[in-house]
Amino acid sequence: MFINCYKINTPLGSYNPDCAVVFQNDTRVYFVAETKSSTVTGERRSKENLKIECGRKHFK
Repeated sequence: MFINCYKINTPLGSYNPDCAVVFQNDTRVYFVAETKSSTVTGERRSKENLKIECGRKHFK
């Protein structure tokens, strides 16, 4: 199940990490992940890398 449940405002614009919500009885668990075509920083656009870093700081 894919739900766009987070929108993080950054100095670079909005950032929407991939996420899902899992329900088990009355408990709700949020799972946030970032999926990209590459795990190598140098193979992604610099703006994407900066937004990912903003997301990391947001969830600390």
